[in-house]
Amino acid sequence: MISLGVLTSWVQRDDVDTVIALHGKQARRRGGTLPPRVMIYYLIAMALFGEEDYEGVMRRLTGPLRRMPGCWDPDWSLPTSGGITQARKRLGFQPLQTLFERIAVPVATMFTPGAFVAGRRLVSMDGMVFDVPDTGDNATEFGI
Repeated sequence: MISLGVLTSWVQRDDVDTVIALHGKQARRRGGTLPPRVMIYYLIAMALFGEEDYEGVMRRLTGPLRRMPGCWDPDWSLPTSGGITQARKRLGFQPLQTLFERIAVPVATMFTPGAFVAGRRLVSMDGMVFDVPDTGDNATEFGI
């Protein structure tokens, strides 16, 4: 299971705070349930747990923290999907886009075995398939 600790080891808190400040998306009040930093990690987790609903993704992120002594406010309660939606709207897409542009770099170096062939970096592409209803409009649009 991927937890907030694993995410923060790959996506540094300083980078997250920098893009939040760059876009002026700092928390408007203290003690909010879903501050911008949490929402950025949450949005990354949504991509990792696409099969989960909003609350399910939040449970996956926060579950391990609840069991760690001194790490959790026992008064915190899981936000509703409506609360998560509002927090996503407040954050917008710009901070996440900027974060991606700053940190999305190739992991392999020239010395990583099997990462290069004939001086060229190997890449992997992931495909996505959508099922759409069998209608005339979809046949025209998607060529099915």
